[in-house]
Amino acid sequence: MKGLQTTGWMWLLAACNPSSEVDHSPSDSVSTVPVETPTTDDDDSIDALRALGYLDYAPREDMGADGLRSHDSERSYPGLTLLVSRVSRSADLISLTGQVVHHWNSPDSAGRWARARLLPDGDLLVVGKQPDGPTEGRYIQRLNAAGQEVWRRSIAAHHDVTPGPRGQWLSLALEYRDLPEVDETVPVRDDRIVFLDDQGSELNSISLYDSLMGAGVPLNGVQPSSGDSGMMVDLFHSNSVLWMDSMALEKGHDFDFPLYRPGGILVCIRHQNLVVILDRDGNVRWSWGRGELSGPHDATLLKTGNVLIFDNGLGRNRSRIVEVDPRTNEIVWQYQSQPPSAFYTASRGSAQRLPNGNTLIAESDSGHAFEVTAGGEIVWDYWTPHRAPSGERATIIRAIRYPETWWPDVGTNLQQSIDERGP
Repeated sequence: MKGLQTTGWMWLLAACNPSSEVDHSPSDSVSTVPVETPTTDDDDSIDALRALGYLDYAPREDMGADGLRSHDSERSYPGLTLLVSRVSRSADLISLTGQVVHHWNSPDSAGRWARARLLPDGDLLVVGKQPDGPTEGRYIQRLNAAGQEVWRRSIAAHHDVTPGPRGQWLSLALEYRDLPEVDETVPVRDDRIVFLDDQGSELNSISLYDSLMGAGVPLNGVQPSSGDSGMMVDLFHSNSVLWMDSMALEKGHDFDFPLYRPGGILVCIRHQNLVVILDRDGNVRWSWGRGELSGPHDATLLKTGNVLIFDNGLGRNRSRIVEVDPRTNEIVWQYQSQPPSAFYTASRGSAQRLPNGNTLIAESDSGHAFEVTAGGEIVWDYWTPHRAPSGERATIIRAIRYPETWWPDVGTNLQQSIDERGP
């Protein structure tokens, strides 16, 4: 790396990764898989960290206050923040002052939530899993504001569901395949990008394995691990998908690049330390992250055309948020805490760039959400109050801030919520 400068907690870097270039020409065959020998970021210790299941409760002892700990009303960005609890299958919509505007509970009595998104009409779109098999118990569900089910579709979905083209939805779904070129002894978990209609029914899908192999993208070796139905190779473990046409790019920037053509799909792939952009046919337009990222999550496209990524830092014991320019593969902004080890989540995590330039971050394994300025100063700090009976703080999945206009009669709902819960 070169050109390192520090300003508070913000580090500006210029770092080029030539190895991220990919061959976009199609391949006639995917029978020969270029699986790389694991690097220092992919040794046995990293495989062990990857194989760990998602935590329900924070691993770090935290006796600090629940709820809001700090709030700079002049510099934080206004809106409502959605925090989702995996273990309790619930979601809280909270104000900047830490009050719960609305709360959703799952109609199901068991299982876990993997993701939830607030819709403009006040409904909640949920990716969940019941404890009855690797694929059979997975579903996408739409709940209204009262927590009643609008529709539910059984689909092997995981990690994400997001708006797609023409009122459709995009989700990630798993599929177990026999791929002896990857592993001759156990099934391989492939990830599919699934297009759904407005009622959640599947229309078509793209295989991540076929796409990356067709582009000649080398894959990191991943050791077999225990899954829902026995040993398998979780080759990708993708965790976010984004239909790029849904983002309004700012005028005045140079978007004359193939990766910005209509129909782009942005995917974050944890076990390959990659973020990729595909087209609707599965062709790879861009691939980046090898040698920079370790176990990343939640890639999003910014209005400038840059990509914001939560870099978990597996094996480094410190997380960071990076903003990369995909036209040059340069990291143009980075957030780390001081000391860097004070901010770390081995799994999950999210980063959302807000309209005022701040960034909302979820430190998932600690049940912690906070907002930082471009200079890295914390201007909003919230810790989920949900705890286990033994006192451990519940983890959260992601944090997303929505405009107050997405939730009708905010004042009325807020007061009603306060009255129901008491002082």
